[in-house]
Amino acid sequence: MTRKDYELIAKVLRDFVGDSGDSIDRDKIAFALSKALAQENPRFDAKRFLFASGFLNEFTPARFVDWASNQ
Repeated sequence: MTRKDYELIAKVLRDFVGDSGDSIDRDKIAFALSKALAQENPRFDAKRFLFASGFLNEFTPARFVDWASNQ
């Protein structure tokens, strides 16, 4: 996969809202995809992907950002 593919996936996730009107489903999918993509590509930047998909944002505590991007 290329950077363009990762960016497209992140954009789709960022715009996704679950059936209940919240982002819980999106966050579960974004986190699971991040873990899977990181296993497939050692150069994959999980932190960047999680921010781009909306799983993480500027209000996320640093310790959680570090934990999430290292899973």
